[in-house]
Amino acid sequence: MIGNLLAYVAEDLNRYICRQQGLQEDERKVLLSYVVDQDGSIATNEQNVVLVTLVDLALDPLAYSQRMQPIPGGGVTEEIQYNSLHVNVMVLFSAYFKGDRAKDALNYLTLILQFFQSKSSFTRANSPGLPDGIERLEFSMEPLDFHAQNHMWGILGAKYMPSVVYKLRMISFFDEQDPEYEGPIRTISIDTQT
Repeated sequence: MIGNLLAYVAEDLNRYICRQQGLQEDERKVLLSYVVDQDGSIATNEQNVVLVTLVDLALDPLAYSQRMQPIPGGGVTEEIQYNSLHVNVMVLFSAYFKGDRAKDALNYLTLILQFFQSKSSFTRANSPGLPDGIERLEFSMEPLDFHAQNHMWGILGAKYMPSVVYKLRMISFFDEQDPEYEGPIRTISIDTQT
């Protein structure tokens, strides 16, 4: 699901950049790709493109807060879906341009910012091609200080490129098989015979 989701976002961003630059929409200006391969070489042969790279997955702590639901007839019950996993995905958008095209790299970075400023939320209404199982995506810029950026690029094994990191909140994974959950306790019966 994550691969399909990020591929969709990359395609949508590609269409936006091509429209803004007056290019044919079938030109590939945004690629879902690693920055470098395991051997340390650049992961793509294409240059002058935007790379979309997964850099982190983390549990969404807010998704697991208690949710109390009223029970018809009085009382409340705690609603927890034990068969679900909610994660935030950190995505790096980097402008991979030759050195003599630094101005273009910065302009593409600006287009990325404009795209997510105008479309920070992906829904079925504004993004009918969202992969199955996804109803809504929320993107927010994740500010990284100099040390965090240095650490991230070091882990990636690459030299710095003009880039921005966005947090994609929240992708939910559900197990289709419900564990043996029988619902809330509604009555308690006590045997008074001793």
